[in-house]
Amino acid sequence: YFYSNMNTNIVASYVLYKMGHKKFKKMLNEIFVDKVGIEYDMLFYKQPGAKRKQITLTYGMHITRYDYLRIAVAMLNDWNNNTCEGEYLKSLYENRIKKNQQYRDNLQSFTNTKDYGGQFHMTLSGGKNKNRPVFQIDGWGGQTITIDFEKNKIIAILAIHRDYNWMKLVHSKF
Repeated sequence: YFYSNMNTNIVASYVLYKMGHKKFKKMLNEIFVDKVGIEYDMLFYKQPGAKRKQITLTYGMHITRYDYLRIAVAMLNDWNNNTCEGEYLKSLYENRIKKNQQYRDNLQSFTNTKDYGGQFHMTLSGGKNKNRPVFQIDGWGGQTITIDFEKNKIIAILAIHRDYNWMKLVHSKF
């Protein structure tokens, strides 16, 4: 395990290149506007140093806190309804890899998980969480979404700093 966004950046840029801007934007609208129901535009980034006309993307995007939560709800619904997207999420869980690093119970979400797959941190510390599909998305400044697919639970922390007790606010609820 070594956290890297390179693969995601390459795949996103390649898909954009092959589809072209119009078809790519249509696909994103079908997913995020029509299916998920986001209310506001998403802002995507180019690769650092990319020229204006270069066809490139990074993994990062800006969305509102409510739209961030809408995506988590859609993921939970897809998992429970066995949609194509839900089956993909289940395959990520089944094929997760060990991080092979010690987790630290007193820190934030991504340092507390044992496994990783598809840009998601998985497998919370603690015996009761050992074999449950719990995914975490960890963002800038302490933004986290934790989704427990078995208990149909989502906890969102939409902070701008990591100076909160994640163990108390989130982990203790699982």
